[in-house]
Amino acid sequence: MATSSTYTFGTSIEVMDVFTESFEMCGIFGDALEAVHLASARMSLNLLFQGWGNAGALLFQVDNDAAAITLTASTEEFTPATGTLALLEVYVRDADGNDVTISPISRSQWNAISDKDQTADAPTQYWYERAGTGSIHVWPLADNATHTLRYSRIRQIQDVSTTYNQNPDVTARWLRAVTTGLARDLSVKWSPD
Repeated sequence: MATSSTYTFGTSIEVMDVFTESFEMCGIFGDALEAVHLASARMSLNLLFQGWGNAGALLFQVDNDAAAITLTASTEEFTPATGTLALLEVYVRDADGNDVTISPISRSQWNAISDKDQTADAPTQYWYERAGTGSIHVWPLADNATHTLRYSRIRQIQDVSTTYNQNPDVTARWLRAVTTGLARDLSVKWSPD
């Protein structure tokens, strides 16, 4: 018996497909879905994605070499790309294209640095402050602007908007977790028995 010889399942799944599958798991089928169901599913899916981000379960949303930030002389704090949840590897690239990894430190270690204005050719350590939109603090401060700070990151899953024909920002391997997680959350609201 022949097989399909394809590996494309999930590559064209749209948010509406996720909603339909999740509601079917709750016993609510296509014809019964109304605008209020879709708005509820959108909120629940965004909350599910946010919860996974808070739990650190987004290893399928890793961006390698996510951004290049020019190190400004004597500047300690830099803003990472939008949606950055955690930094995996951080390195400094010099003007010749050579990369040197810099080490992460904890907030306590950061606070223990007495001279945060100390300068050197390039930073050797960083602390990633997750509060707000996130900040990368480097030490010692670069004494010139010939280096760039580069990093790999875990990023937030992109929001589900009111355009339900978009693809969810997850890989096909996670579609079952997405649909069952959403069905679980929707069942509390729509099928509480």
